[in-house]
Amino acid sequence: MPPRVVSSRAERVAVWEPILRAFNRSIVKVSTANNLLLTAVAGSGVQQYLTCIDMKKMLFACSCPAYNADDENSRKRHILCKHLMLSIYHHHEILLEKSGVDPQEWISSLSAAQNHPHSNIMIPNWLYYFIKRVFASMGFEAGRFENPSQVREVLELIEEG
Repeated sequence: MPPRVVSSRAERVAVWEPILRAFNRSIVKVSTANNLLLTAVAGSGVQQYLTCIDMKKMLFACSCPAYNADDENSRKRHILCKHLMLSIYHHHEILLEKSGVDPQEWISSLSAAQNHPHSNIMIPNWLYYFIKRVFASMGFEAGRFENPSQVREVLELIEEG
């Protein structure tokens, strides 16, 4: 890990439950359009959710219920839902390119986490610190999809390839 990111003894610490749940989901399909990183992420059952990271407007959004709760206080607790965290993990190299930080340190630390005997703990810890030190420093803000029918259309287009 980059210096002072994750201890080599990180397997002894707890991992925030939403990050662990993020890795229980799978990426269904990925697409890019202009400056948009679009990802279809599996939800519970057959439901898919769309995440979008807008690299130009510096916005992110997800179509899942936790992210789009009508109760503003509830949404604040889930500013990064598990689907967005998985998308950030999936797009970490693109995000690193745009961040201005040394990508080699982060990529080599991810490789070390992936090859660690406790990778199931080390990778989520890597993601936590990546979000905290890289993604957060890029100035992204939470956005919302305005039209749910367009979300379904985009998911269908992504599925078609």
